[in-house]
Amino acid sequence: MTPSPPRRFWQIHLSTAIVMMFVAAGLLYLNLVPRERHLSKLALIPGPRYGECMPWILSHGWPAAIVDGIEMSQGTNVVVVEFTDYQSIIVNISVALAILVSVSVLCERHLRRRK
Repeated sequence: MTPSPPRRFWQIHLSTAIVMMFVAAGLLYLNLVPRERHLSKLALIPGPRYGECMPWILSHGWPAAIVDGIEMSQGTNVVVVEFTDYQSIIVNISVALAILVSVSVLCERHLRRRK
């Protein structure tokens, strides 16, 4: 039996690609779904126009919050102030890539060990 020629490109199994797709979907979910935190009654913000407002903090991103927004509402009036942290984008991308690479290596190692 002749040995197979070396592969030109890095190849992965279909099952590894499917697992990585689900992991990527989970990472997207963690990054895109906002997390809300309601501040306590002590954090009432006195407003000159609307009286006191109860603020909500909305944050997007995992593990670091990329966008922090403060939503203040009273009645039908809503004010949203957003802050973007660009360093957190780099942290989140590097963590996501590390998770995806580690999942692919573990799946491939498991599949090749079975052969």
